[in-house]
Amino acid sequence: MVGTGYEYDTMEEEDPGWRLYFDILYPTEWDMQGIMNRRVIRNLVEGGDDLSKPRGVFHWLYFSKEEDRDRCALALKDNGYKTRSLPNVKPEAKRPLGLGAFRMNHVDEGAINQVSWELFELAQENGGEYDGWETQIVKAGEEPRDDTPDWG
Repeated sequence: MVGTGYEYDTMEEEDPGWRLYFDILYPTEWDMQGIMNRRVIRNLVEGGDDLSKPRGVFHWLYFSKEEDRDRCALALKDNGYKTRSLPNVKPEAKRPLGLGAFRMNHVDEGAINQVSWELFELAQENGGEYDGWETQIVKAGEEPRDDTPDWG
């Protein structure tokens, strides 16, 4: 820090349970979702994407019980999503029952964080987990292709 003009202090303290790390420094589930969103956005940008264009976005959620998945699907439909139940997508997993959700959205960081955090919370409220999103690359000067699935 020499030459930066900043002063600093250091401290050392025993923390055998790593509480400081896990309770303060380690990213929360919400932070991790934001990190994953930035990774997808980075891949889109590296592919030449024009993030200002809305396009179809697919989201993936997983559940252990059909009734939880069905309840979540109804809530998603009420919010303008098309959904599709995917039976036993991950047979060995704790939550093997998939749910695909599709809706037109912007994918800039602010917009996709809001959408994915809402779905993350909705999945948790219904006993499931949100597993992320994917979309097509839309380059400057191009329009997104219509990839609306034939889902209910």
